[in-house]
Amino acid sequence: MKHVRRIVCAALVAVMLVLSALPACAASVDWGSKTIHLTSKSGEANFVDIFIEDLNGAKVTDVKSSKPGVVGIITRRDTVSTLVNYEDENDHEEEDSVRIGLIGRKKGSATISFKINGKSYKHTYTVVGYVNPLKSFVLSGISGANLKSKFANGVIVDDKLKADAKAGDLVLTAASGWKIKQVMWVDLKNDEDMTRNTPRGASSVRMSLPAMKKNGQYAIRMHFINSKTKADTWLIYFIK
Repeated sequence: MKHVRRIVCAALVAVMLVLSALPACAASVDWGSKTIHLTSKSGEANFVDIFIEDLNGAKVTDVKSSKPGVVGIITRRDTVSTLVNYEDENDHEEEDSVRIGLIGRKKGSATISFKINGKSYKHTYTVVGYVNPLKSFVLSGISGANLKSKFANGVIVDDKLKADAKAGDLVLTAASGWKIKQVMWVDLKNDEDMTRNTPRGASSVRMSLPAMKKNGQYAIRMHFINSKTKADTWLIYFIK
């Protein structure tokens, strides 16, 4: 279960900023700022990506962090994709992009800077402490109790079923200042999942879940966004 847990966490907790490398008039372009929440009260780090697309052959160089101890650069991936029109083999184009992986390590602010064909760009990240975005989290098929307090100290919770759980509703309500963007239920053993998306954000979500077996392995992923800072937080509730 620990191996599965690590894989799921790596895939689900990261957030991404997508930037388009369109020409700009200024000598230096500031893409604004973004808030990163640490993932626990004890200060566990959070991961984010900067995804620069539509480069059209432009080169990304001099990627730096002003404060690596606050926000560090840990990975870079350069990708070239070929898009082919199968109705016309002579009609194809290439798209290139760069993905920069960052880690928010501790509270503070840092500026990530880089150049695209010599033009300077920057993006500021502010790292803040963990905040529980839940007002209530209820699984009627298990107990009907509010499970909010289980996330008091961090985004990941491991729990156990004392007996088989009957089919029931997941009822999720966001705390003040937060919106729910997505809820996903995953059966990790049988590779099945159900998803409820709310692109504009919702204050509450109700979702019908199937019965769950005591010897099964399940995960519930909840994506929240802060209405003011636009910071993303992912909660993951493992049931085994």
